[in-house]
Amino acid sequence: MINRKTLDIAMAVLFITGVICAVVFGLIPSALDGEAPDDSVEPAVMNENGRPPDQINIVIDPGHGGADPGKIGASGSCEREVNLAISMITGEMLTERGYNVFFTRRDDNGLYDDSDVNKKAADMRKRCSIIEEAQADVVISIHQNSFTDSDVCGAQMFYYTHSAEGKKLAEIMQESFRKFVNTDNTRGCKANDSYYMLIHTPCPTVIAECGFLSNPEEEKQLNDNVYRNKIALAITEAVEKYFGNDSSN
Repeated sequence: MINRKTLDIAMAVLFITGVICAVVFGLIPSALDGEAPDDSVEPAVMNENGRPPDQINIVIDPGHGGADPGKIGASGSCEREVNLAISMITGEMLTERGYNVFFTRRDDNGLYDDSDVNKKAADMRKRCSIIEEAQADVVISIHQNSFTDSDVCGAQMFYYTHSAEGKKLAEIMQESFRKFVNTDNTRGCKANDSYYMLIHTPCPTVIAECGFLSNPEEEKQLNDNVYRNKIALAITEAVEKYFGNDSSN
């Protein structure tokens, strides 16, 4: 005759067995129904910081504007206009790659009020305000260079002296310009601790001096849309590489 203790043990074993079966069969109903697990959704492209491109904010800053023309080229080209044209092409390329792109300006107007006494200072403060509001991950400030010697040419990147990430981005971008724009350019990127935009931005920032308007040949190239697209591609590929999203990684 089965005693009470033996019956309790048997009931406990049956209960545990039932729980195990429920758990096992509860976890694999799709397999029992002949359905494959849903692993067809590809993960978003991730960068080294663990975010996809659509979670990365990039600010494009077309240098100068309004009453500030910037440099004037050998044949009269206006830097502010060249900067804006290259910036818009670059922004479009980055947007196509999935990045969130913001601009400090989209037209030829300066970022100041007529009532501002120091319009240049007001303009720079407004640019930095836009960058902060955009919560920028990186800033690319587009400029053109000039020098008294008209033979001097070639793109050059500038970064804040005390920014390791700024230096990293500038080095990548300098090499990208060499690859996509001018393979003969031997210039290296340079550190700087006095440019307002480099000092007052809270994220890695590169001032991209795309060429010398004082060089007649380079001025002509900087006004050519094919050449401008090469510059935009160089910047875009540099951003991709910096964030670990380029296809070579």
